[in-house]
Amino acid sequence: DRKALPVPVIKGERRYTPPGSEEEKKLVEIWSEVLHREKDIISIDSDFFELGGHSLKAVTLVSKIHKELGVKILLIDVFKNPTVKGLSRYAKKPKQISLFPWNRWKRWITIRCPQSRNGSILCIR
Repeated sequence: DRKALPVPVIKGERRYTPPGSEEEKKLVEIWSEVLHREKDIISIDSDFFELGGHSLKAVTLVSKIHKELGVKILLIDVFKNPTVKGLSRYAKKPKQISLFPWNRWKRWITIRCPQSRNGSILCIR
């Protein structure tokens, strides 16, 4: 009977630090869904596993982060950085970089793939 169980007590909880950036706010929302906790008690310094997370919930967390933020985080990253603050650096959108910075004139570049058996050509603009 689940109703007869005592309310879990969160041990070792640090003082509450609210999310500051948009990435942190979104991560707190995702953590709230995965851990079934109120957003108000999830600090950016809270430990995922101290709040009731475990390996299966970590898999769900990684999946939701990928689905909602479009960022691939490895499962090992959750174990190494089990806080919102630690994971937020992975959630930041990567800056768009030019694959060929020397192509200043916006010309078509033709590259032949040496491992291609059918001799396909990749054109990048």
